[in-house]
Amino acid sequence: MKILFIVITLTFAMVMLTISSIATSVFSSTASSSASLLLSSSKSSAAQAPVQASGSRSSSSSSSSPLIMIGFNTNTTIKDILAIHNLGIPFDKFIAKVSAAAKGQNATISQIRAWNYIQSLVKINTDVCNLNQQRQQQGANSNKDVGNIVMSSFLSLPPPPKAICDSKMSFAYEVCKGDPTISDCSATIRKYPSEDINNYIKTKNLHDGTQMYNLAYEELENISVTLNHTPNNTNVNVVHFGSS
Repeated sequence: MKILFIVITLTFAMVMLTISSIATSVFSSTASSSASLLLSSSKSSAAQAPVQASGSRSSSSSSSSPLIMIGFNTNTTIKDILAIHNLGIPFDKFIAKVSAAAKGQNATISQIRAWNYIQSLVKINTDVCNLNQQRQQQGANSNKDVGNIVMSSFLSLPPPPKAICDSKMSFAYEVCKGDPTISDCSATIRKYPSEDINNYIKTKNLHDGTQMYNLAYEELENISVTLNHTPNNTNVNVVHFGSS
C-alpha cells in the first residue's frame, strides 16, 4: 500500500512537471512571436516614414526657385531679363532699381555703362519713331554744321515699322516713369522728346500697364543683345511677350 502511494505520487509529480514544461514552451513561443511581430511592424513603419538627414534642408526649402538678381548691366542676358519679367515686376519699377544701383556708391563700371546707354535711348528712340520728323528735319537743315547735316540725313529715312516703334517708345516712356530725373524725360527742362513720347503713346493707343511693360521688356532684350555679344544672346533668342 505504501509502495502504491509512492508510485502514484511520483506519477502525479511527473505529469505536473510535463504540463509545466509545455506551458513554459508555449508562453516562450508566443512571446517570441509577439516580439518578432512588433519588431517587424516597427521596421515597416520606419521604412514608410520620411527620413531627413542631419543638417539637410526641408523639401520646401530645397525646391525653392533659384535667386534672381534684379538689375541690369553690360553682362545681363536675355535669359536674365526673362526671369525678371516672369516675376511680374512693372518695367518702371525695375528701371527705378537699375537707376538707383547705377547711381549708388557701389556701382560697377558695367552697371554705369549700361545705365548711360539706357538713358541715351530715350532721345534716340524718340528721334527714330517720333510723329513730327518733318519739323525736326527743317530745324536741322537750317544749320549747316556737320552734326546737323548728319542728323538731317538720319531723320530723312523712313521710320521703322509700327511694331518696332511701339517697343522703342514704350521703353522710352517707362524709363522716364522709372527715373523722371533723366534730362530728356523732364517736360519742364526740355519739351522734346518727352512731349513727343506722350503724343506717340496717345496717338498709337498704347496703354500703360501690362501691354507697355511687355513691349519695354522686349526692347530691353534687344539692348542686351547690343551690349552682351555672346553666342546664346542674339536676336534669335529674343522672346516676344505680345502687346496685350
